[in-house]
Amino acid sequence: MGSIDDFWRQLNVKKGPKATLSGLSNIPGLTTHSRTLPAKGSASPALPAARFAAALAPSELPDQQGLQASIQRDINCLTDQDRNLRRTAISQLKSKLFPDGENQKAQDVQLLQQIVSGPMLVPVVRLLGDPVEKCREGSLTLLASAAEQLPEPAALLSCLMPAVADRMGDVPVEEPSEELRLAIIRLIAGPVILRSGQCLLPYLTLVVKVVCRALEDPFHDIKKAGCSAIANLCKQLPSDALRPQHDALLASLLPNLGHQHSRVRVSTLAALDTLVTKGVSEQAMVQVIAPAVKPLVCDRASAVKEQCFAAVGSWLGASRPADKGGCSPPSSAHRRAFLVELLPVLLLGLTDESSSIRDATMSRLKDIGQMHADMQSADDRLKSNDFASSSHSQASWPASFTHPFQAQPAATTQHMVQDILPAILPSVVTDLREWTVALRLNAARCLQSIFVLAGAAPSAHLPHLLSPLCSAAGDEEEQVAHYVVQAAQVLGAFVKLGHWLPLMVDSVAAPQASLPTRVNALVVLSAMLHAAGVVQQSVDSEQLLLLVGALCSDAVRGVDQAPAQQQLLAVIYNTISLAGGQCSLLSQQLWLLLLQLQASESSQELAMQAATASQRLAAACGQSSIAGLAAMHAPSLTSALAQNVDSWTAHSPDCHVFSVLLLSCPGTTLSALIPQALQITCSILPDPERSVEAESTCCHPPKACCPIMHCDVVSLFVTAWAICTDQGPQGNHADTVSVLQYWCRHPKHALQKVCL
Repeated sequence: MGSIDDFWRQLNVKKGPKATLSGLSNIPGLTTHSRTLPAKGSASPALPAARFAAALAPSELPDQQGLQASIQRDINCLTDQDRNLRRTAISQLKSKLFPDGENQKAQDVQLLQQIVSGPMLVPVVRLLGDPVEKCREGSLTLLASAAEQLPEPAALLSCLMPAVADRMGDVPVEEPSEELRLAIIRLIAGPVILRSGQCLLPYLTLVVKVVCRALEDPFHDIKKAGCSAIANLCKQLPSDALRPQHDALLASLLPNLGHQHSRVRVSTLAALDTLVTKGVSEQAMVQVIAPAVKPLVCDRASAVKEQCFAAVGSWLGASRPADKGGCSPPSSAHRRAFLVELLPVLLLGLTDESSSIRDATMSRLKDIGQMHADMQSADDRLKSNDFASSSHSQASWPASFTHPFQAQPAATTQHMVQDILPAILPSVVTDLREWTVALRLNAARCLQSIFVLAGAAPSAHLPHLLSPLCSAAGDEEEQVAHYVVQAAQVLGAFVKLGHWLPLMVDSVAAPQASLPTRVNALVVLSAMLHAAGVVQQSVDSEQLLLLVGALCSDAVRGVDQAPAQQQLLAVIYNTISLAGGQCSLLSQQLWLLLLQLQASESSQELAMQAATASQRLAAACGQSSIAGLAAMHAPSLTSALAQNVDSWTAHSPDCHVFSVLLLSCPGTTLSALIPQALQITCSILPDPERSVEAESTCCHPPKACCPIMHCDVVSLFVTAWAICTDQGPQGNHADTVSVLQYWCRHPKHALQKVCL
């Protein structure tokens, strides 16, 4: 501590110039220096214009200084503790700098650029985190106007993007207001992205964070604005810059494909389309994008389906409408992988309920097939020419095919499907066994389209194809079974009968097959036989013998359930249509099957249909009616039936055939059959005397008591006998039974009486 002399010396030191207030030079009403007003009548000294301009910095030009002075108080109030002052200040700044409506005035954009991106930017951006919603809203409104009108909006990014990312880029999102979140993403998606260009690259990570939060937002309008942001990013930035952000964008974008609002799904597809067009990796397409897009092909909104098929076709190289611009085809490295994953999706458009979608899909397939042909090597083009020369001509194209297959597709499209068939067929067949109806239905629809476009190419895959096809034919969902049967018909039309008939015969006649499995195999066999007959495929005697032999096996003709019998009848009917006159070689076996179906007790309608089929068989064999068949085959059939009469039971097929045969024969044929028929009847009628004797001497039931000989069979024989002889036993039913039992005990007398 100094002495008293030192202290006194400091007090007497000459004071310096008085300190002036700093930082207040721009506040209206305050000044840091005194000025002397000129006397009246005297003129102020004139300063040269050049000297005056040089004395002022560019930021202190008179217009800027005046404008800044007029708004400085509002700028200062942006940081005031009073919320009302802050709200009023931001409103005043918006109305002064960016007036709208009737108050709109033309402002110098360069002047606005200097003011907004200068001293005003930081306090305005800070208001984005203000606790008062009106203040945040005013700040966003002013910034949106500035971003739209300023000549260099990129000057705002350094301050704006970190603040926006803090407000809406983290999880959970800090901004609670839906309206303000919508305003933020519209600011980013609109002027910030569209007008910043390459200047946005340093802030791309922050932009993507905000866009991802918008895509995850529960408010549907915010989601759609996020999709617009992705589309605008793809338009403004190069693909190399966006590629590191693909994973984050896809993770937030793809879940919106399942949103409840169709417009959100459409917007999401449009954003995904632009993102894929810029280029995505093969892994992203195969593992992420394709599985997410597949469910949209059966969307309930037609606009979503149209957008989906258009996008998938574009990714494979199909041309777009002129107003939407073209799309570069996928690179050769990714082309085949894209085809394998996306072509089954696109093929579903061929079976869509909308005719416009079917036509557009066929047109896209034509473009893709042509592109596929153009990108092939010389060897592949030679194979393509061979395929085109061996494919179906327009004259031989099945006329029964419906839209859009009523005309033969382009040869390049058919070759493309044939080329990638080994890669796409296993996954489609696997989907036939999926537990969800939608996946099984899509697989069945896709399989039909594949078979139409592939022609005879599936021949090499039949061993692994027919078994799943038979299983799917019995699907509990009617639509799935319908498309599977149509796919089987396409196979039967295009694949030669010699390739698939032996395999189908093994499936139908398998001894250990369950009833549902056998019925499903009969359904597929019937469909393939029908299609082969429509296109007039030829069948030789060996193939016909193989088919009829399988149908006459005990495992097939022994079924007594109505569904199995109905499908067996369909197979017989289609066999007759396919073989035509060749049926005469095996007409006895075929008529035997039809007689058994006529004797069916499960359905009267089935019996009538079997009788109609018998008439068709007679016509194919050159006979005018069933009487001709009976005259040809009744004696030999009766002899064949008599060989195993001892093993007949109530459910034996031969027993039913014997009953119907007697009623089917005309009088002249039946007269010759009565002796044989009586022998068969005598062998199965119980002997009352033996039955009584057996019951008295043995505790076991008598063997002579056959379970099939009840009154119906007896009456049937009596009726047949009456038809032949125009007479019959008189009396009641008991007398009839007594007469026949007497005949059985005295067969010689019975035969003599019948022959008379």
